[in-house]
Amino acid sequence: MKKRVKIAIISLLVLVVPTIIYFTFFSSNGLADLKAVEINVLQLETIEDGTYKGLYEYNDNVYASVEVTILNHEITIIDVIENTSSKADLVIEIPIEIIDAQSLQIDDVTGATISSRIVILAVQNALVDIDNG
Repeated sequence: MKKRVKIAIISLLVLVVPTIIYFTFFSSNGLADLKAVEINVLQLETIEDGTYKGLYEYNDNVYASVEVTILNHEITIIDVIENTSSKADLVIEIPIEIIDAQSLQIDDVTGATISSRIVILAVQNALVDIDNG
């Protein structure tokens, strides 16, 4: 019986310790970098009517692409064409929140920060080049 307990403890340590190390040292660094990306205040009055495409790549495997429609200097439609993040299904309200606020300064979805942020940044990228006139 003691041998089984030792094996169970060793097995648990082999699984848990690397996971803790990963999330402590590696996972949070990318999130901190992503949170450090500036989210601009949009000057919607400078943006002409049209549909604009945007993409934000967090890494090679995680990205979001969007199409943003502007009508009468307002964001009227945001189509998320693709969101490859693992929690994409949790952030389906992000485009609605951006439209309601007419702003990119909205809260990330708790527990889905990366998924939220890449959609917001894709919208920003769709509008950033044209926003400056």
